[in-house]
Amino acid sequence: MSLYLDTSALVKLYVDEPDTDGMVALSSAASLLVVSMAAAAELPAALSKAVRIGRLATDEAREALDRFWGDWPDFYAVAMGESVARSAGEVAWRLGLRGYDAIHLATALAARNLLHDPLVFACYDRALWEAARAEGLDVYPH
Repeated sequence: MSLYLDTSALVKLYVDEPDTDGMVALSSAASLLVVSMAAAAELPAALSKAVRIGRLATDEAREALDRFWGDWPDFYAVAMGESVARSAGEVAWRLGLRGYDAIHLATALAARNLLHDPLVFACYDRALWEAARAEGLDVYPH
């Protein structure tokens, strides 16, 4: 099984949050961890915001970010070419998604078509989770 991680799921691998243990177990069981290239911007932004709002100390966020960059080569990072961008626009329009959410969904749909392995879409954003399910993806959490 391949696992697509949107940023809300990916951050759980680096910061202790509700269901971090479940995300770690699921990602450990996956044969391939798939992310959007957008995660390279979104995860640092999420960690920076956590520091700004006092949820994480700066040194905790920096450690999480360093571990993320250390793991980056192990992810199957899908770039947003024209086909993914157009697909993101289509799902944003059709399903009322925000821009980055549409990019994640379009990226996962493209990855599903490329991989010869079942793909699970991990996401903790309710609207995106529901959109992924509506598009026929297996979703986590269930």
